[in-house]
Amino acid sequence: MPTPNNGIVADQATISGMVMAFAQAQSEARNSHMNVVAASQALAASWSSDMAGPKFQQAVNNWLAGFQKVQQGLNMLNQNMQQYSQLTTTTEDDNAMRAGGWATA
Repeated sequence: MPTPNNGIVADQATISGMVMAFAQAQSEARNSHMNVVAASQALAASWSSDMAGPKFQQAVNNWLAGFQKVQQGLNMLNQNMQQYSQLTTTTEDDNAMRAGGWATA
């Protein structure tokens, strides 16, 4: 009967998958940002209002500023995931080399 594993198991396939998922999340975040900017610009060009227009534009600018922080966080996570992936690959390669060398004469 297998025992439950309460620790984190990180094989190279899992790490690579997470790095790819973060890259996809960043791509989707960039697309979302561009879509919001484009919608805001289109609306600003066709909507005129003394009160609501500037308030809406300020709200969009606030959202974009907050979203910029999210993108910076994703960039940091992605960079750290890539560094971790490189570190674990090197460690696993070194361990395999050492383990395979014990039987050589």
